[in-house]
Amino acid sequence: MSYFSLVNLVLVFFLLPCIFFYHPWWLIGFVVMWLMLFFSYVSWDLLLLVYSNCVVSFWLFIVSEVIVFVTLIFNCLWFNDDLNVTISYPFSVPIVETYLLVMSSVMISMFHSNMISDYSVKFIYLALLFSFIFVCFAVDEFFNSPVNSLCGPYYASCFMLVGLHLIHVLVGSLGLIELLGFNVYRLIRSKMEMLVIYWHFVDFVWLFVFIVVYVLNNMSFHMF
Repeated sequence: MSYFSLVNLVLVFFLLPCIFFYHPWWLIGFVVMWLMLFFSYVSWDLLLLVYSNCVVSFWLFIVSEVIVFVTLIFNCLWFNDDLNVTISYPFSVPIVETYLLVMSSVMISMFHSNMISDYSVKFIYLALLFSFIFVCFAVDEFFNSPVNSLCGPYYASCFMLVGLHLIHVLVGSLGLIELLGFNVYRLIRSKMEMLVIYWHFVDFVWLFVFIVVYVLNNMSFHMF
């Protein structure tokens, strides 16, 4: 019996309300609980998957993620008006976060193009460093934002979008940690392409999050 669906149901059931109602400490607690359940009941099931089936499942997963992010982006655009303010000034913390994710994506590309080199693992460490700094900035932004998700549907959509992306960065960072064993484990080498694509996907999504949540609202604020 596989507990994959059950464990992920626990994540969705508890995590989304925490993001929506802006409870960061409960959010961190449920993420830790989910990680414990994941490594206790699910991780071994994933190791038993056949690589060819993983590829199809991976792309179906990416498509589902695109649908989720597009839905939340649409909500942010739909509920935005002239009275809303940005959850953070775009050219302060958010622009730094953007540079951090772009640099992490560059490091993963360098790793991908130098896999057979002895120093390729250094690029993964640098990517992990950039992602860790990004997470620190994102958490600080959540706690120091002048608004929260209870201020209205627009802010709820923005915080859910940014929070969901933050969770993807954390999951992607776990994948980067896996890549540290690239030269040791054949299983990691077999799914290396998926881990790299997933990280680039997370970085690419952030560009849309940055534009929709921070830049567009700031532009409308100065125009009116």
